[in-house]
Amino acid sequence: MKILLAEDNLVNQKVAMGLLDRWGYEADLAPNGLEALNLWRSHDYDLILMDLQMPKMSGFECARAIRLEELAKGSHIPIVALTAHAMRGDRERCLNAGMDAYVPKPINPEELKQILEEFHVHKSPRLVKQTKFAYSLAEIASHLGGDLDLAKDVIRVFLKEYPKELSKFQQSYEKKDFEQIKQLAFRLKGGLVYFGAEEIQASAALVETKAKEANLEELKAALKELQSHLEELGAYLRSLQ
Repeated sequence: MKILLAEDNLVNQKVAMGLLDRWGYEADLAPNGLEALNLWRSHDYDLILMDLQMPKMSGFECARAIRLEELAKGSHIPIVALTAHAMRGDRERCLNAGMDAYVPKPINPEELKQILEEFHVHKSPRLVKQTKFAYSLAEIASHLGGDLDLAKDVIRVFLKEYPKELSKFQQSYEKKDFEQIKQLAFRLKGGLVYFGAEEIQASAALVETKAKEANLEELKAALKELQSHLEELGAYLRSLQ
């Protein structure tokens, strides 16, 4: 099992690398998030231990960047967060950034060892999952008479238009124009059918429902979720071009 340790603190580097060596794991060290991202791109790691607060690129930013690039590959490397933070909601922030597990610092050797063993036994050499978007370029084309050029045109149009739609959602929310939000969500659902994006269709349907209920707080949360999903879809579709 080959591990990438992303950690900027010299003492924590020494502790973690020492433990990994004692347990027989091969490990590389990245002193900041940007170097961790570049090492991940050029090596075949089985797991990343990720500090959250690092120079050049934080652990949160690095994890999000990795997850976006993985969408095109259909792969998923386990990322275990290492943090000295004990703030409420910190675990949720890690999971929202795409991390798989969470270990507080100072590192408890037994706790870390147990997590590594769980990934090694159950998810080695690499946890592979299907992209949440069901359709490849060929599958998108199959819904358009098998026309690959048309499929690429549809993708280009969507990539051009969805940021505008997100802006319209925001403007309508600020105006409390629930009827317009319902119409935007309904129209968006229709455009998503070509991409096998069922999760995003469900997210758009939730926005539509919250707009009907005129619940501003829940609508705001639903819109934020929809925006996140659409950005992921955009990254995936760009990889198909």
